[in-house]
Amino acid sequence: MIQLKLIFKEIFLRSRISTLPQSTVCILFITLVLFPACAGQKMSLEEAKKITVTMGDESFIPPPRRINDILAILDQPFKFDQTIVRKFRAVADESPPKSADNVDLAYFFRRRGFAALQLGRLNQVLEDLRTALLYAEKTEMVDDRFLDMLGEMEFWGGHYNRAIELLKRSLSKGDSLGAYTSLVGVYSRIGDIESAEKLKNKGVALCNQAYLDSGARNVWAKILASKMTAYFLEAQGRFAEAEKQWKIAIKLLPSKKQLFPLNYIIFKTWLADNLRKQNRLIEAELEGRHALKKAIGLTGKSSLATVYTIGHLGETLQKQGRLKEAEKLINRGLRIVERSDISVDSYLMGEIRMNYGNVLADQQKFSEAMEVYDLARADMIINRQLYNKSFARNPNLMLSLLMTGRNEDAVQFISSAYDVYVKNFGEKHYWTAEILGLRGVINIRMTRLKQAISDFSESIPILLATHISNEGDFSSKQRFEIIVEKYIDLLAQIQGSRLEEMLGMDSSAEAFKLVDAIGGYMVQSALGAGGARVVAEEPELSDLIRREQDTQQQIRVLQSMLTETLAAPEEQQDPTAIKNMALKIKTFSNARATLLEEIKIRFPKYSEFINPQPATPIMAQENLRPGEALISIYTSKNHTYIWALPYKGEMKFSIVKLDKNTIAKMITHLRKALDPKPKTLGDIPEFDLSLAYELYRNLLEPVEEGWYDASELIIVSPGLLSQLPFSVLPTSPVRLSKQENELFSKYRQVPWLIRKVSITRLPSVSSLITLRKLPEADPGRKAFAGFGDPFFNKEQLARAEG
Repeated sequence: MIQLKLIFKEIFLRSRISTLPQSTVCILFITLVLFPACAGQKMSLEEAKKITVTMGDESFIPPPRRINDILAILDQPFKFDQTIVRKFRAVADESPPKSADNVDLAYFFRRRGFAALQLGRLNQVLEDLRTALLYAEKTEMVDDRFLDMLGEMEFWGGHYNRAIELLKRSLSKGDSLGAYTSLVGVYSRIGDIESAEKLKNKGVALCNQAYLDSGARNVWAKILASKMTAYFLEAQGRFAEAEKQWKIAIKLLPSKKQLFPLNYIIFKTWLADNLRKQNRLIEAELEGRHALKKAIGLTGKSSLATVYTIGHLGETLQKQGRLKEAEKLINRGLRIVERSDISVDSYLMGEIRMNYGNVLADQQKFSEAMEVYDLARADMIINRQLYNKSFARNPNLMLSLLMTGRNEDAVQFISSAYDVYVKNFGEKHYWTAEILGLRGVINIRMTRLKQAISDFSESIPILLATHISNEGDFSSKQRFEIIVEKYIDLLAQIQGSRLEEMLGMDSSAEAFKLVDAIGGYMVQSALGAGGARVVAEEPELSDLIRREQDTQQQIRVLQSMLTETLAAPEEQQDPTAIKNMALKIKTFSNARATLLEEIKIRFPKYSEFINPQPATPIMAQENLRPGEALISIYTSKNHTYIWALPYKGEMKFSIVKLDKNTIAKMITHLRKALDPKPKTLGDIPEFDLSLAYELYRNLLEPVEEGWYDASELIIVSPGLLSQLPFSVLPTSPVRLSKQENELFSKYRQVPWLIRKVSITRLPSVSSLITLRKLPEADPGRKAFAGFGDPFFNKEQLARAEG
């Protein structure tokens, strides 16, 4: 989905522009630049090495513990600066002078358009600036600064061809470094990689020459050179190299602190985005916090600059899974925008509302999320094209419609999105498969079970195969889990039915595989990728493996760019550019295939590590040892599913009516005795043996035939049950005798499960398979004990937070 960003950019503070006030704000989409694709068949190993780039590791920076300091500032009562609002509103609402010549009218509409921009009246911005251009053309007073500005506005509005025309027109009047930068962005956005590269090379050369000619007097030229280079590197997935360019630009800015105050905030935010793309979320948070505090100090907590930095920091927290903090932060940004007289149909208003709805949906607050989504849609009725292009295909919106029972609306949104995705991206694309999975959910709701199974069977293998590419994306992970969970529930529903027989499937074995996919596919991937490099002892082989993994990242970046380009209106697409971008993806794919082929020769099992398949019962059983049995447990919204797999013999499967809420309450109660906070030993509450036995009776007893003869249980129970040590479950009902002299002595008679078997806990079945394939550890290794920044009292916590 297209994610346009409202940013506060240097307007006219460029190589030839320095006349507008610091408070002037502009809207720009942060664009990326790609290298041109090159055709070719199977390439040599040396060619593949030249194409690929290895990213270096960076040092770890300790994270801040909380965001209470920022929230405390933003929670203080405030009002948007009505003086500023009235000033811009007065200009934006003016009527054109009746007795005025073309010069006056050109100036009037330009001034009114700038004022409308500050208020977020985006339709008025384009209309006024276009009108200003018409009057200026009649007087031959069109200057490059205005062309640059209008070109950026057309670009942001999705009018790419018009933006290119205006920016080229600016360059025809002279070498505008700002126009070069914007054109590089536009061309990369529409997929014209060759044009983007040419302009980037020339633009950087001009920037460097301008800096050499005037030195520190034209530091902005050096900054623009770094920015264009950073765009270019990020487009290839070379985020670590791009990071260095952002830091160079930031380092140059303080020398012109009075001239570039807002730019410092913007560049810091871009650096935070870069770190987030590298999945260095802690460092991204640190940079984002710094940018936000600077924005509050410079422009005030009710400014649009503050809203911009709030949104980006909120995304970082959301990606970390810190959803409550992200919700609080984005809510503050939403409140600021709602009080700022920003047009309700503006992109900024729509985006922050959709972001707020997304973080609510991520917490499964679907009803609250729909209230926000509905408001965004209703207010953008005038700007429906922007809504349909940027927001209507939000998968969290579709999921929320499903989860709130709005089936007809869900069908409409899902059908529309599916048709667009199939047409533009193909049936094998992740987005297409995800929408198809959501369609499977709606088919269950409509009791079209056969069609639902067809949708799930087609979509889920694609989701599983590419799920790792969405690592760190909490929203994608949740949708993935919900789709798979709905399929598991459906498989359980048809077990032993005529439909299962007619389809020729083993529903319990299929469900086992899917549970493993949910519970530990990401864990398995991390183990696999890291383990692959560990077992690769040759330095050259390790380098090849790293290159292969980085090339895969580059392909994902290019695919993301292509999908965004294809999402643009057809009249704004360049077929030749799209073809070249697809060719570039093919070139990287060929390079990756060559690397994989070489690696396979030297390390045949590598593919098993980097592309793990969800474990089937047969695969799991093959990796068990004598005396072992595997227990896999999964709790859905309504049921709990249990599989018991012995070292030899038939798998046992059971479904019990224990839902997530019930399990949560049981575990919470049991943990009161396991994790108490007593002042004395006598304060420790009694362990509820009856409740613990009830869990045993529901979870392990129904599948007892599958594990009873084992001496060691390997238990996979992600989620809520991971908080409970199974060793404390009694294997039969028991009544405690009276307490003797020793504390807790009455528990000696309890038939704990640990008395019968030893217990090993794993995050997934796949992790067992991966670990069993790794080399044995050094038997002579020494024990290790580590401590990670512990807090021993409230005083230490207070000092850390301060």
